Amino acid sequence: GRVALVKKEFGEFKKKIEKQRSYLKRKLLSMQRYGNDSSGILIALVASKSFSQMVRNMHYLRKIAEYDYNRIEIYKKNLILLHKKKISLDSLYLKLKTEEKKLQKDRDRLIAEKKQKERIFASIQGRRKLYEKMFRELTEASNKIRRMLRQKRSRTYKLTRFALSKGKLPWPIMGGRVTKRFGSYKDHEYKIPVFRRGIYIRVPEGTVARAVYSGRVVYADWFKGYGKVMIINHGSGYHSVYANLSEIFFRPGDTVKRGQAIGKVGKSGTVSFPALYFEIRYRGKPLNPRQWLARNR
Repeated sequence: GRVALVKKEFGEFKKKIEKQRSYLKRKLLSMQRYGNDSSGILIALVASKSFSQMVRNMHYLRKIAEYDYNRIEIYKKNLILLHKKKISLDSLYLKLKTEEKKLQKDRDRLIAEKKQKERIFASIQGRRKLYEKMFRELTEASNKIRRMLRQKRSRTYKLTRFALSKGKLPWPIMGGRVTKRFGSYKDHEYKIPVFRRGIYIRVPEGTVARAVYSGRVVYADWFKGYGKVMIINHGSGYHSVYANLSEIFFRPGDTVKRGQAIGKVGKSGTVSFPALYFEIRYRGKPLNPRQWLARNR
């Protein structure tokens, strides 16, 4: 590359100067051997056999002196040029060294980024597997609730007609917002199809949850995947489910009234934030709670 070319040029120029230096060194030694004063010149002139020879000798001596002077001047200029070339070569080395360090730094950064991406991918894959396992557990738990409610249907507590309250039921929580909706959807992070059987209403931890309709408590305990759960039988095959509670105020067999406080919201289920998980079921089958709750809260 460029460094090799500059290095070759520098080496050739250095050899050229070494030859010039050797010549001048020999010339200097010769001058020292024969004397460095004017006696040598006088001897050459006196040794001339004729005037014309003396003139020729003087001419030759002048030419030799001029040649030596020019050689010395060229040598001096070449030394200066060699010094400049060395500075240029050193500068190029320094520049390349800086670029090499930068490239190494970029390479290290790319390797670190690749490893980070691999760790993130592995983490996502791990979370996805955990999410799929959690979803399977929730599906299994939901089916278990469905079977349990079917078994209790023979002992249904007869109350007023729950079905007539569709679209008019009070919300089980004052305030809050629905962060996870009912029904089928594709998880945006893990790209897997899921079906949610209820809704999550996000509220501050400790918010009181209330019964949406009068009925009898048929379940009030911890349930795998749902945390602390209360299930109220409203008669005619209808049940409401309240999960992710931190406290439960009633026990199975207790009667509750519409709007009565039944517990406090917490983080006992699978979500990492405080929210009430709410379901409405008919003969064990989950229904869309938004179609049953009043539009105006």
